[in-house]
Amino acid sequence: MDDVDEVARKAESAGGTVIVAPMDVMTAGRMAIVMDTTGAVIAAWQPGQHLGAKLVNEPGAFIWSELSSSDVAKSKAFYSAVFGWGWGGGDDYPEAQVSGRTIAGLMPRRPGMPADVPDNWLVYFGAADVDADVKKGTDLGASVIAGPADIPGTGRFAVLLDPQGAAFALFQS
Repeated sequence: MDDVDEVARKAESAGGTVIVAPMDVMTAGRMAIVMDTTGAVIAAWQPGQHLGAKLVNEPGAFIWSELSSSDVAKSKAFYSAVFGWGWGGGDDYPEAQVSGRTIAGLMPRRPGMPADVPDNWLVYFGAADVDADVKKGTDLGASVIAGPADIPGTGRFAVLLDPQGAAFALFQS
């Protein structure tokens, strides 16, 4: 992100809400947190001395983000206006793209999701063995929301809540 102040301005113009106004994080960088037009919260980072994730797409590291949205068209419009994202994938699973590279997924809100759960972003971490990592997580106090389960032709995943209630997912390709 080149300018989180501009992200905050664009988010408000697109109908979102600035939750945390752009602020410096010492010399590491600058950040802002915004809520999109369906209620999902996302943070923007403008690097200073800390560029961001240096390790990705490996076990234990960030590999994917996925938005669960109650209004896919509204979400696509917001993220296009604020971040300039293009869209690929299909109608059932649009994929956010930057410079033609897929960076995140957008999933329609699942039927039966409790009404008190807001639209949200889910972060996926790589796993060498999803089942072993789920066991380790539950041994450490996490609870399983979904899985472990196979996604045919793609891999294996699970969604957990950490002991403080934050959701995250594991994925093994």
